[in-house]
Amino acid sequence: MPCAGPEARDCVVSQGNACWAIRFYYGHCSQHEIPWFNDPSNQTDRFDRNYLRNQVVPAIRARWPHFQESLSVASEIQSETQALLDEIAGLDFAVLKTATSGGFSTIDLAGLLQLSPARRKNLVRYWIADAGLPTLPQARLQELMKQLHAKPGTMPEVAMPDYAIRLYDQRLFLVREGSIRCANGEFEFDLKPDIEIEQLGLKLQRRDIFEKLKLVDKGQALTLRFRDKGQQNSDRHRLKRMFQKHRVPPWERSAIAQVYLDGKLAGLLL
Repeated sequence: MPCAGPEARDCVVSQGNACWAIRFYYGHCSQHEIPWFNDPSNQTDRFDRNYLRNQVVPAIRARWPHFQESLSVASEIQSETQALLDEIAGLDFAVLKTATSGGFSTIDLAGLLQLSPARRKNLVRYWIADAGLPTLPQARLQELMKQLHAKPGTMPEVAMPDYAIRLYDQRLFLVREGSIRCANGEFEFDLKPDIEIEQLGLKLQRRDIFEKLKLVDKGQALTLRFRDKGQQNSDRHRLKRMFQKHRVPPWERSAIAQVYLDGKLAGLLL
């Protein structure tokens, strides 16, 4: 395979590993007599990279011969600064992260607001990166900072294509797109020892449900229901209190099974 042409050697690189790699690359090509390949597109300034290499870099080098050394120092300082910011964010994250929801840690809102504005942004960026999600653009990050002061009872949201950041119960949540599972209908156990709910990929044991709710199995008719807008008001109010007691976010409630014994609401299967 031919090597890139000599003009590639004129590109600006920082000192250190990148520079060493380029020297090794050209030494390898020369030693093994690998022919050069000159890409014709490198001769036109129509592309930004070529314009920089052919026009801008020579002009900068003529005016400031040691500019590459200055860039290298600036790059090293920037790298150290970012490492320090990550270290501070990691310490803040360890203190302010709370219970996991949807596979991601949540952030305590009251604690976040105790930080300086710059430190808040730094922690949010770290939190998102730690979750393996794309970072927020600056405009949306600024919008999130404003949303932190939303009135109690509201549920503001900053949306991205792959996920959203939501505020609820004095916490910040990361909600991945498509991660919210929904189920509907009723599932009767009768006296069977187990039941399978294909919509949620669940196989539940009757015995485990009674143990989880700390109830005694007296042969009651066991039914699992999922949230239904048509439920009676008495159940709806009680369900709301149960969800609030267990701090279940509204967007997760449709996947939470409601346990009914002999037709009466007995608890939630969390």
